[in-house]
Amino acid sequence: MAEEKFAAVYRRAGSPQEYPLAHREAMFPILYPDHTQQPISGKPHLGRLTLNISNMCNLACSYCYADQGRYNAEENLMSPQQVEDVLQRVLDLYGEITVIHFFGGEPLMNLDAIETACSFLLAAVAEGRLPHMPRLALTTNGTWSSPEVLDVLHRWKISLTVSWDGSREIHDHCRPMLSGASSYELLADSLQRFRDHAIPFEIECTYNAYHQRNGISIVDLMDFFYKHTDRKILHISPAFLPRPAKLRMFGSEYVELASLAEDYRAAARVSIQNMTRGEGPILQFAYQVAEHLATRTPAQTYCPAFFTQITVATDGSVYPCFMLAGDPGYCMGNLLDGSFPGPDSARVLRQYFDEFQARPQAWYTCLCEGCIAGEAIVAGNMSEPVFAPIQRAIAEECVLQLAAHLKP
Repeated sequence: MAEEKFAAVYRRAGSPQEYPLAHREAMFPILYPDHTQQPISGKPHLGRLTLNISNMCNLACSYCYADQGRYNAEENLMSPQQVEDVLQRVLDLYGEITVIHFFGGEPLMNLDAIETACSFLLAAVAEGRLPHMPRLALTTNGTWSSPEVLDVLHRWKISLTVSWDGSREIHDHCRPMLSGASSYELLADSLQRFRDHAIPFEIECTYNAYHQRNGISIVDLMDFFYKHTDRKILHISPAFLPRPAKLRMFGSEYVELASLAEDYRAAARVSIQNMTRGEGPILQFAYQVAEHLATRTPAQTYCPAFFTQITVATDGSVYPCFMLAGDPGYCMGNLLDGSFPGPDSARVLRQYFDEFQARPQAWYTCLCEGCIAGEAIVAGNMSEPVFAPIQRAIAEECVLQLAAHLKP
């Protein structure tokens, strides 16, 4: 029955002959199973399942695209029963999952859901429904690190991505508590507790208008995080916000991405120089370009959204990326009511192809991954490559710097 439903949705999405080979081989897994990683069960393989277990957050970030974690819905936590029902349905559809990603809002506000999910998955492995335990990951604002939180994270070996925007003054302006109070001390305390309890974490910084207005560059942030952590490869992404004409509430927090191109170029220059001398911080975007150049392998997909991941919201609705959660235009149905996969899945996939394939191609496309959901948030569609000026600047600088280094 499931195979027939996949085939029906596959047909509604359109003939695969209409699409480039690279797209067909890694297509959205529930519609186009990835034959290079087909598990023994014969069901599709899912790269990442994001469970949005909390539509609640204790911060009021100035550049939040997600309605302060609510995603334009009521404040809500995914209940343990909903978690089990969602995972039960997921395992009906997929035979293997590489990563389970807990997300919010602030997911650490819902420890019951995390415990339930981890226990369910462990039982599924024991019963033979999964070939192995998925890797567990969680994105957090870093203000939650009680003994109960630390126990759950350590016991289930959950790796963290922690949002941190810079110095105390910068971070507290960009990421204050709902009350307006400082969140920096809570963050600093949590990071130390994560270290003390051997809980692995990476840092994610969102470069936004406040950084820009205060003359803080990407390189400055690279140096800051390299000095204050042991992390060498750093993820510093621009804030993806709807253009002011589309949503005026962000006002001065909006940054035209093209205006950041030279700043990212400088960061790429420093990154390659640091790579060649074996010391200093490296921007993750530059590292990825250098890796493609060194291995002579192109980027397989522009973005995992629409290819190897799905996000499930607190109500069971399915989206191609957590950044698009709550947007009815990208809702692909609901796991809990059985409408996923179905006509909405085909509609969203068709929209992706129609819009993404209208984008202009460039020489650096094969070197750069991107964020299609972030660009859709900015532009209101997936046709406009608003991240392209930054990608081009990074790729150009990486090529020039590596060529200079390798010159005999």
